[in-house]
Amino acid sequence: MQPKKVNVSINPDTMKVLSEMRLKLSQELGFVPSYSQVIQHLLKQAEVPTKRIDSIVDMLTNEGDANE
Repeated sequence: MQPKKVNVSINPDTMKVLSEMRLKLSQELGFVPSYSQVIQHLLKQAEVPTKRIDSIVDMLTNEGDANE
């Protein structure tokens, strides 16, 4: 069974950036997200470019097959 929560150590510079992102998100969302929610949001945002790149590669690959 996996633990429900895991503690991590974050250096002060990273914590400053995380706190700034938390403030920005709180202004956008209208509530103050937990640090865990901020991290989850950032991870989801990091996945978006990867999916876009994969989609573009698939599109180009499929077009290349059709033109051959």
